[in-house]
Amino acid sequence: MSNQPSIEQDGDLTVNIQSFLRHLKAENKSPATISTYIEAANLFDEFLRVHGYTRLLAGIRAEHVELFITTQLDLHAAATAANRYRSLQSFFKWALAEGEIEDANDPFRNLKSPKVPEKIVRIVPEDEIRKLLKACAGTGFQER
Repeated sequence: MSNQPSIEQDGDLTVNIQSFLRHLKAENKSPATISTYIEAANLFDEFLRVHGYTRLLAGIRAEHVELFITTQLDLHAAATAANRYRSLQSFFKWALAEGEIEDANDPFRNLKSPKVPEKIVRIVPEDEIRKLLKACAGTGFQER
């Protein structure tokens, strides 16, 4: 048995975010994915710190996640909040798989992602499409 300290220190969130980053890089995730996941985890860590909540993985509850997501919904579009929710969910799935938390301590166990309203896409009427195509008629540069 080695006398060297563990890389993770008592389930500290900040230390585990660094370990998660190492894991994502080892899995060769895209830089955009890594950035998205780590940004969400760091924002959550900062949220917990500013509000005086525990930053030990085993102490983080669904209520903490809900408060964070509610704050994100107040500040950003629903799609952004949902993306941060999914990113954090991936972090906690990793923590569960690594044995950093027990299933009973998984704050995402009974949570659902925030609903993202569908964007209505305007369909261009057929007569406008015909006008557009007519405007592009001809074979020469000047005609188009």
